[in-house]
Amino acid sequence: RKWLGGRRTRIRNGSSSSNKENKQKNNRQRRRPFYAQFYLYNAHYPFFNQNENNQTQGSSSTSSKTTMTRLDGMLETVDQSIEKLFANLREMGYLENTIVLGAGDHGEKRSSTHTKYGRLREWNRDILHSPMY
Repeated sequence: RKWLGGRRTRIRNGSSSSNKENKQKNNRQRRRPFYAQFYLYNAHYPFFNQNENNQTQGSSSTSSKTTMTRLDGMLETVDQSIEKLFANLREMGYLENTIVLGAGDHGEKRSSTHTKYGRLREWNRDILHSPMY
């Protein structure tokens, strides 16, 4: 991938022998503006969680109650991922001088009639509108 006109920047923790040099390099890199983006795809049907061994967990039931329970778990996973992003930015010294924008897709519309496609009834508002806070 090419970032910033072909320059790709990675921040790594160096070995103890060159730690001072790496810190100086990282400090120089922090002063340079950059753009980064990431996507979280885990909150999409069928909403299975992964354990620490990357094995799929959860019931294979497709009942509405089971699906909503798995969705809630996946949304919690997304929250934890965003929390880790902010913790990493803070740890690396970027958070204080960084603008973070969040955007999402339409999400799941929990239909009062529990129909499979109930979420599509208000597609214009739910799918096309992306608020910026």
